[in-house]
Amino acid sequence: MKLKKQTILLLIILFGLNTSFAQIKCKTEFSSAYYTYAQNRTQIILSQISQDSVISLPQINKTLSIAIHVIKDSLGDVNVDINDIYDEINITNDLFKPINLSFRVCSVDSIDNFQYDDLFHNYASSLREEQELINQFYVDSIINIYAITKFSQITACKSCKNYMIVRKDYLYTIPHLMGHIFGLLHTNGNGNHAELVNGSNCLTTGDFICDTQADPEYNPITSVLWYHENNCELFSPYAYSLKDPNDDWYMIPSTNYMSLYSNCWCLLTNFQYRIIAYEFYLHKTYLR
Repeated sequence: MKLKKQTILLLIILFGLNTSFAQIKCKTEFSSAYYTYAQNRTQIILSQISQDSVISLPQINKTLSIAIHVIKDSLGDVNVDINDIYDEINITNDLFKPINLSFRVCSVDSIDNFQYDDLFHNYASSLREEQELINQFYVDSIINIYAITKFSQITACKSCKNYMIVRKDYLYTIPHLMGHIFGLLHTNGNGNHAELVNGSNCLTTGDFICDTQADPEYNPITSVLWYHENNCELFSPYAYSLKDPNDDWYMIPSTNYMSLYSNCWCLLTNFQYRIIAYEFYLHKTYLR
């Protein structure tokens, strides 16, 4: 065991300059009931796709409003360029363009209570302060973005219902969080390492989407899988961890915005867009 740890440490030293071992940690959580819902949702959407509309995507034709809330630190500074948030919303608009869904900023405010700028406490305290923040500064019927300095040691962001909390140094996760708001899971699902590369169980494991590649369990702290930023691939000293139960090599969906491999993000898949549209028409039409 000691030799194994020494080997891992040596690999970290050797590859550390070109490799990220701590990809984004998104704190967005889904209940077991939601995973069941998501699996059933896929079947419903598949049953609604006619032969004529397999390629064409549904068009929402709507622009939704966003309220931006920037929490000040103890010195009264916001520590973020608001233009950087606008830039990420523009990127989100480009990402959602295939279904003609866009977003516009309708209000920007700063919050003086600096205790909400640091939600890095024990779980109960953080959850309580998060709920206080939402209760006091939430704007109904639109999407709310809260920019804070500190969330936790490795957590970059979180989304829930119609709001997202994002660290000021991880603003690039805004498009990822918008995907969560519209029902998208992480590409690795609940991280059970069960989806097969050949796609034979894609409807029952992972993210329950068959046009996203199988994504193995990946924990940036404890995993024996590490992520190479330069070529957007996983690597490991243990070959078994890079293969599925059928001994097929994983080809991770590193370019997908709902993966955890953030530096390679650039796309969503056809079926992910269908889920966004489905969730909008079923649960989000009240948004203005």
